Amino acid sequence: MVEPFKTADIIILLEYTKKNQEDTLCRTATTQELIELARYLWDEDMRECQYAACDILVLHKTPNKENAESLVSAVKELVVSKSWWDTVDYLASIVGNTLTHEGMLDVMDDWIKDDSIWVRRVAIICQNKRKTKTDVKRLFQYCKEHASDGEFFIAKAIGWSLRSYAYTDPSAVRRFVEETNELQNLSKRE
Repeated sequence: MVEPFKTADIIILLEYTKKNQEDTLCRTATTQELIELARYLWDEDMRECQYAACDILVLHKTPNKENAESLVSAVKELVVSKSWWDTVDYLASIVGNTLTHEGMLDVMDDWIKDDSIWVRRVAIICQNKRKTKTDVKRLFQYCKEHASDGEFFIAKAIGWSLRSYAYTDPSAVRRFVEETNELQNLSKRE
């Protein structure tokens, strides 16, 4: 249980963890323990606590599919409970780290249809660091499905994800942008 710790103590522990990643809480605690700690921090009022929760989850390695599923489910809860673009984007990188597990990209197929713009944003940008491992068909499908979406944070996500993949395959992105007339100008400029 997390309650005995003060929030400040947890943030200090996290700073230690970031500097000493080989022998730390994030490497030795179970996925469920870290999710519980992240939820506790997420519920705190200080914004630093949400950043600390993200740090804890991103430093944790998910060794199997079951842990990945638990982590992604918890991330979705966090995304919809306190939605700030910066922490949502950080949480998207955590989801991105789980995509090597079978079926996790299928979960994003559900997320892209979610009512929450923030959940949809995660589905769009979670592959940003995958480079040659990007599921290009899905990336372009998600971008096309939401190309005409007037929501700023979705248009920005589309542009960012296309720009990220353009470092890997610029001609494919260029072709996609040219062929997708309904793309928002913001998405094209990104």
